[in-house]
Parts: sequence; structure tokens; C-alpha cells
Amino acid sequence: MLRPRRSPRLIVIGVLVACLGALGAAVAFTQTTHAQPVVVMVADVARGEVVERGDLGVAEVGVPPGVESFSADRISELVGRHALVDLPAGVLVGSTSIGTPVAEEGMSQLGLKLGAGRLPASPLPAGTTVLLVPVPTKDDGGSAGPMPNEGIPATVVSQPTVLPDGATWVVDVAVADEQAVRVAQLAAGDALVVVRQER
Repeated sequence: MLRPRRSPRLIVIGVLVACLGALGAAVAFTQTTHAQPVVVMVADVARGEVVERGDLGVAEVGVPPGVESFSADRISELVGRHALVDLPAGVLVGSTSIGTPVAEEGMSQLGLKLGAGRLPASPLPAGTTVLLVPVPTKDDGGSAGPMPNEGIPATVVSQPTVLPDGATWVVDVAVADEQAVRVAQLAAGDALVVVRQER
């Protein structure tokens, strides 16, 4: 029985084709995932917290197509803004990860300035359901009449932060549009207490 003869020429051509194919795949992979300086988190930041410069770092990584990233030369644009999602250390910062919180349709966003004892001591991360309870103020002297019994449902938009005096807190909340004016008036008169509610 005759053994088939192998052509050295065909073997060489086959090896060249295989090498060229592997080289082409490597070039294509490099072009689609080339390393570039992007912003990464170096500290955990919860949704609603303000992002500080020390929370951000720069890394040279290959970013595949479709993966959101934020160019390192724009890192200053992120400082002082809010985390819109939970950002654990080590993740890439996407273009929609950090920005300005926006209230949902039908809701209004308000900033509240509250004194000591007007909000829980436990953390109030963004998304927490709270009740804004109207209370009499010292200036009322009891002449303002009874306060409404019902509280006003609200959602924390950004985690409370303490002012330099160490005794005053500011927090952004979202309330239904029809309650916005009432909440603003009560807040201006220092007549609100924030009560945390568990879902």
C-alpha cells in the first residue's frame, strides 16, 4: 500500500497562514482593547455621596468596546459631584456613574437645612425612604395652632452632610410635586423633623 507523500511546500504555506491568522487576531485585539489612562475608584463611595479627589485614581487599562470609562484628563470634572450608583474601589468610572442627582418625573427635589436632633443619627444613604414631620417652632409660642398630624413622604436624594459648625446638616430630598411648596415653607421656618422609614 502506497503512503501519501506530504508536500513541504504545502506544509510551509499552512504554517504561514496559521501565523498570519494569529498575528491578525492579536492586532485586532490590541486595537479594540488598547491601554489608555482612565479614571478608577480608589475608595468606596456610596450612591448619593459627594466624590472627593482622594476617591479617584488613574490607571492604564485596556477598555473593550461597549465598556463605559472616563478619560483621566477630565478627572477634575468629577470632584464635588455625587455618585449616582454605588462605586466600590477598583471599578472604572463611567460617564453616567457620577453627576447631579435628578428627581424622577412627578417629583421635586429640595434641599433641607436641619439642626441637631432634626434627623436620625444613623446613616441616610440615597434612596432611603423618610417621613418629613411638621413640628411647632420655638417662635410659635403655641399660637400657630395644631400642626398637621400626617407626615410628608420623601426620598433621600443625597446623603446628609454636616456643615462646618458641626451642628447643622444639609440633605437633598425628593417629594411629590404637590407637596414641594409646603415642604419649602416648613423648611424655611425650621419646622421639620426627618423620620426614617423602613421599606
